Amino acid sequence: MPEVDKNQLEALRDRVEEDYRRLEDEYRRAEENYRRAEENYRLDIAAIEHLQRRFSGPVISVSASEYSPVNAPISKPAVPIQPSHPLEPISVVKANEEWEMFKAVHK
Repeated sequence: MPEVDKNQLEALRDRVEEDYRRLEDEYRRAEENYRRAEENYRLDIAAIEHLQRRFSGPVISVSASEYSPVNAPISKPAVPIQPSHPLEPISVVKANEEWEMFKAVHK
Protein backbone atom coordinates (compact mmCIF):
# COMPACT_ATOMS: atom_id res chain seq x y z
CA MET A 1 0.00 0.00 0.00
CA PRO A 2 1.48 3.32 -1.03
CA GLU A 3 2.02 5.85 1.66
CA VAL A 4 0.20 9.18 1.58
CA ASP A 5 1.89 12.18 3.00
CA LYS A 6 0.16 14.61 5.32
CA ASN A 7 -0.32 17.30 2.65
CA GLN A 8 -2.03 14.89 0.25
CA LEU A 9 -4.27 13.65 3.04
CA GLU A 10 -5.27 17.21 4.02
CA ALA A 11 -5.92 18.12 0.38
CA LEU A 12 -8.13 15.05 -0.01
CA ARG A 13 -10.01 15.88 3.21
CA ASP A 14 -10.52 19.48 2.04
CA ARG A 15 -11.91 18.27 -1.29
CA VAL A 16 -14.30 15.85 0.44
CA GLU A 17 -15.50 18.59 2.81
CA GLU A 18 -15.96 20.99 -0.10
CA ASP A 19 -17.97 18.40 -2.03
CA TYR A 20 -20.06 17.74 1.07
CA ARG A 21 -20.84 21.45 1.50
CA ARG A 22 -21.68 21.76 -2.19
CA LEU A 23 -24.09 18.82 -1.95
CA GLU A 24 -25.69 20.29 1.17
CA ASP A 25 -26.24 23.57 -0.69
CA GLU A 26 -27.73 21.74 -3.69
CA TYR A 27 -30.03 19.79 -1.37
CA ARG A 28 -31.22 23.01 0.31
CA ARG A 29 -31.87 24.58 -3.09
CA ALA A 30 -33.80 21.48 -4.18
CA GLU A 31 -35.93 21.62 -1.02
CA GLU A 32 -36.63 25.32 -1.60
CA ASN A 33 -37.59 24.65 -5.23
CA TYR A 34 -39.91 21.88 -4.05
CA ARG A 35 -41.59 24.19 -1.51
CA ARG A 36 -41.91 26.91 -4.15
CA ALA A 37 -43.45 24.42 -6.60
CA GLU A 38 -45.95 23.31 -3.95
CA GLU A 39 -46.92 26.91 -3.23
CA ASN A 40 -47.26 27.67 -6.95
CA TYR A 41 -49.47 24.58 -7.30
CA ARG A 42 -51.72 25.77 -4.45
CA LEU A 43 -51.95 29.24 -6.02
CA ASP A 44 -52.73 27.72 -9.43
CA ILE A 45 -55.51 25.60 -7.95
CA ALA A 46 -56.89 28.64 -6.11
CA ALA A 47 -56.83 30.63 -9.37
CA ILE A 48 -58.61 27.84 -11.25
CA GLU A 49 -61.27 27.59 -8.55
CA HIS A 50 -61.68 31.38 -8.58
CA LEU A 51 -62.16 31.41 -12.34
CA GLN A 52 -64.58 28.47 -12.19
CA ARG A 53 -66.67 30.31 -9.61
CA ARG A 54 -66.43 33.52 -11.63
CA PHE A 55 -67.53 32.07 -14.95
CA SER A 56 -69.87 29.24 -13.97
CA GLY A 57 -72.06 30.28 -11.07
CA PRO A 58 -74.79 27.62 -10.87
CA VAL A 59 -78.22 28.44 -9.46
CA ILE A 60 -78.77 26.29 -6.37
CA SER A 61 -82.25 25.22 -5.39
CA VAL A 62 -82.71 24.97 -1.64
CA SER A 63 -85.85 24.04 0.21
CA ALA A 64 -87.29 26.82 2.36
CA SER A 65 -87.70 24.27 5.16
CA GLU A 66 -83.98 24.37 5.77
CA TYR A 67 -84.34 27.98 6.86
CA SER A 68 -87.60 27.75 8.79
CA PRO A 69 -87.90 27.40 12.58
CA VAL A 70 -88.26 23.79 13.71
CA ASN A 71 -91.87 24.03 14.98
CA ALA A 72 -93.27 26.38 12.33
CA PRO A 73 -95.47 24.96 9.59
CA ILE A 74 -93.72 24.81 6.23
CA SER A 75 -95.76 25.84 3.27
CA LYS A 76 -93.23 27.46 0.99
CA PRO A 77 -91.91 25.68 -2.12
CA ALA A 78 -88.22 25.37 -2.90
CA VAL A 79 -86.65 28.75 -3.57
CA PRO A 80 -83.88 29.17 -6.15
CA ILE A 81 -80.92 31.02 -4.67
CA GLN A 82 -79.28 33.47 -7.01
CA PRO A 83 -75.66 34.60 -6.64
CA SER A 84 -75.26 37.83 -4.68
CA HIS A 85 -74.35 39.65 -7.88
CA PRO A 86 -75.69 38.61 -11.26
CA LEU A 87 -73.15 36.85 -13.41
CA GLU A 88 -72.88 38.69 -16.66
CA PRO A 89 -70.66 37.78 -19.55
CA ILE A 90 -67.57 39.93 -19.46
CA SER A 91 -65.23 40.92 -22.21
CA VAL A 92 -61.93 39.22 -22.79
CA VAL A 93 -60.17 42.47 -21.91
CA LYS A 94 -61.95 42.66 -18.53
CA ALA A 95 -61.25 38.98 -17.85
CA ASN A 96 -57.56 39.55 -18.61
CA GLU A 97 -57.49 42.58 -16.32
CA GLU A 98 -59.04 40.56 -13.49
CA TRP A 99 -56.57 37.74 -14.12
CA GLU A 100 -53.60 40.14 -14.00
CA MET A 101 -54.88 41.65 -10.75
CA PHE A 102 -55.34 38.17 -9.28
CA LYS A 103 -51.80 37.18 -10.31
CA ALA A 104 -50.35 40.36 -8.84
CA VAL A 105 -52.03 39.69 -5.50
CA HIS A 106 -51.01 36.00 -5.40
CA LYS A 107 -47.32 36.21 -6.27
